Amino acid sequence: MLVAASTAAQAQELKFANFTPPFHTLNASVIEMMNADLTAATNGAVTVRGYHGGELGAGPVEQYVRAAQGAVDLAWGLQGYMSSQFKKTTILELPGAYSSDMSGADAYCKVFDMIAGEFPATVPIALWSSEPSVMIIREKVVREPADFQGPKIRVAGATAGKVASSFAFGASLGHPQGALCPKQF
Repeated sequence: MLVAASTAAQAQELKFANFTPPFHTLNASVIEMMNADLTAATNGAVTVRGYHGGELGAGPVEQYVRAAQGAVDLAWGLQGYMSSQFKKTTILELPGAYSSDMSGADAYCKVFDMIAGEFPATVPIALWSSEPSVMIIREKVVREPADFQGPKIRVAGATAGKVASSFAFGASLGHPQGALCPKQF
């Protein structure tokens, strides 16, 4: 998710906070592109500066709070890291929540009016989603539930974690929040 603080229009250099390292693909594809476009559109009156790797404060969970409180103008975070706050938004983690010919971003656009209230004190600019939930297991063939004994399974959020818990007999589940899973790896 990419959100803007309600005071962002007053700034000349917009602070864009994110938790990823400086070489992350987000920087070139979003932050640098946004800076180039805004700089060109405003004849240099408005620019965007990226603060990477938690430079303005560590942790993906806190990025949204920084924008909501006005400490930064723009922030990038992941709803799955804050599943308890974004309950409606994380429904798209469920298998079959949207058709396979649609991207998660398109699905968010279709239901935006229903989820918009989950982003108080900010203006959502873009919403990301993970790909539809699939199992990718390295070095092991899974043909039946017993084959789930032992592997570590990482899920994108609490909703996907609950689905995985319902069939992952004996597997260790990991999640960015950790506390939502029986065992973090």
